[in-house]
Amino acid sequence: IYEPRYDSSASVYIGTQDTGDNTYGRPIFDATFDVDFGINNYIYIVPIVVEPATGDPYLASAKLQLTGGGSYSIVHIYDDPNAAAPGDNRELNALREIETDSSGSVYVINAHSLNESDTLWRYDSSTGAMIERLTLGNPASINHVSAPSGLHASRFEEMLYLGSSLNSPDANSISVYGFSTSGSLTLDRTVNITGMGHVSDITDNPISGTLWVAGFSMDPPEYPDPYASPFYDPNLAEIPIGVTDVNAVSTLTADPGNDLALPLSIVWTGLLPEKCGGADLDNSGTIDFPDFAKLAQHWSDTDCASSSNCQGTDLEPEYEPDGDVDVADLAVLCEHWLESECSN
Repeated sequence: IYEPRYDSSASVYIGTQDTGDNTYGRPIFDATFDVDFGINNYIYIVPIVVEPATGDPYLASAKLQLTGGGSYSIVHIYDDPNAAAPGDNRELNALREIETDSSGSVYVINAHSLNESDTLWRYDSSTGAMIERLTLGNPASINHVSAPSGLHASRFEEMLYLGSSLNSPDANSISVYGFSTSGSLTLDRTVNITGMGHVSDITDNPISGTLWVAGFSMDPPEYPDPYASPFYDPNLAEIPIGVTDVNAVSTLTADPGNDLALPLSIVWTGLLPEKCGGADLDNSGTIDFPDFAKLAQHWSDTDCASSSNCQGTDLEPEYEPDGDVDVADLAVLCEHWLESECSN
């Protein structure tokens, strides 16, 4: 495949190859699905190993399209366009996480302490081009986030969240940083969490915007005893919209019956809001007269619970339709009238 760093053909390795002493490549650290995965079968992964025909091998991230039967094709390779520039001494082979958002952007973080190599990239998912690069490793910068981790693109707002994985082992507080993705990446929110020393992962409720942060605190002994109780405590923090200071809870203390010892990831599994309130009844992408006509076709129907919500026209309440088509459903259609880009 063509690779962007040296502008040459290349072999690309995904995951570890071969077995035993002959193993080579890199394990996949992170993967995310395209927002329209059900339509296009796109996934994004990090890292991949790129071996150019000319130039040194390097790590990058990639957009893949699943083609069935366990096969896939590489659609784009995402890399820093200045990585091969003379004198560039950044350590960019520490790619850690990848995220996408509904606006068509791909975000990748690199975590390495040398030469200000902590970096956040934003790419165009369609073209593979880098949109912008944010250096996170400069202590004098407002964007300083050492060893970034927990990358999460909110589904509620235009915001990208991450934490720092560089903290003293026995720390009892940590911060989560929110970068606005509306326009250029801009630090827009900082939340201080007391009772958590290290962030593992971040997710959010797409309906309310509440952040949920998984992490842990610990007090490592000088001489660890494998027979002693764990010296780390699993933590969970709830951060509502607009709040800047919260207290984490110990999941063991809150629920002594659970055995969650060291949370490494967290994901929201609740229902996602439908685009344009679900009022795009003809799947055209725009709320207009054909949608109104479909709603009118089922006007005053009262048997929607047994007929696929009256072909989707029973719009309100969104997650528990009330079984009929009336003014409440018409109000949803009117609220989103002439909105576009509504296809889920």
